[in-house]
Amino acid sequence: MDLQSPERPPLTILEKYRNGECTPEESRLVDEWFDAEDRAASYPNEAADLAAVHHVVMRHIQPRRYLAPRRWWMAAAAASVLLFAGVWYFSQSGVRQPPQAELTAISTVPGQQKRVILPDGSSILLNSSSQIRYAGDFQQSREVYLRGEAFFNITPSSRLPFRVVTDSLRILVLGTSFNIHAYPGGHTLSVTLQSGKVQVNTDDTQPGIVLRPGEVLRYAGHKMEVGIADMEAALAWQKGLFVYRNTPLGEICEDIERRYGVQVNIQPGKLAATPYHFSSRQAPLADVLKALSESGKGFRYRIEKDTVSIY
Repeated sequence: MDLQSPERPPLTILEKYRNGECTPEESRLVDEWFDAEDRAASYPNEAADLAAVHHVVMRHIQPRRYLAPRRWWMAAAAASVLLFAGVWYFSQSGVRQPPQAELTAISTVPGQQKRVILPDGSSILLNSSSQIRYAGDFQQSREVYLRGEAFFNITPSSRLPFRVVTDSLRILVLGTSFNIHAYPGGHTLSVTLQSGKVQVNTDDTQPGIVLRPGEVLRYAGHKMEVGIADMEAALAWQKGLFVYRNTPLGEICEDIERRYGVQVNIQPGKLAATPYHFSSRQAPLADVLKALSESGKGFRYRIEKDTVSIY
């Protein structure tokens, strides 16, 4: 059976897709190509699925050693993957580097979510403007590097603990489900535990803080604080919802930027720190801003192409 897609996107677009830099139209072209690859084959089992798609896509992009297959297998599972060799460096932070190995990078563009099935069967739901990277087949170790936000549902393993590394924190997992909010430049990094148990620290030399279900750890100003989690608000993004309770307008606007791919400029002063209580389904940007402005002390706004001014 010929698995080759007749209309693969240019390599430059595949690179942009990996880096989360595609326009909506470019993302649509790549997604449709991956869907066509899936429909072109009837695989007997999951292992054959992965091998077949890997072979097809690598045949398309081998000259640059990138891989970006999109697989729809296991209930509601979807991912866009690119493989490349070498050492992974984050250009804007000092995140610990994984060893030299073939790496898998999965990213999302503004307004997009993806469900990823890892080699060990664990699943990750990746939020807008986020990226995960990991090395290997999880036979020797299980470690994922995250920038952005994701919800993890981890397959237990007494032999191989699962680790998540962000710019500032390391999270040790023993089989659990939890949410990590760790966007670069964000006001606060948080780990919210839904079930199981995780241990969080800033490096391997310090004792970690153990979270229990229903707790949240917030990290800001080099300090970690544990409190009771607002689970509805923490997990609302998975359902395409906005849920904020007494949240500063500046933090809400950071989320709007990531979901809609716009730049939000707030008038200098106290406005960015003003708390808002706001709940809504994701809707056209103008509708969300109108509802948000009416939910607190109020503000005016102006939308000009991909820039929003709030005053």
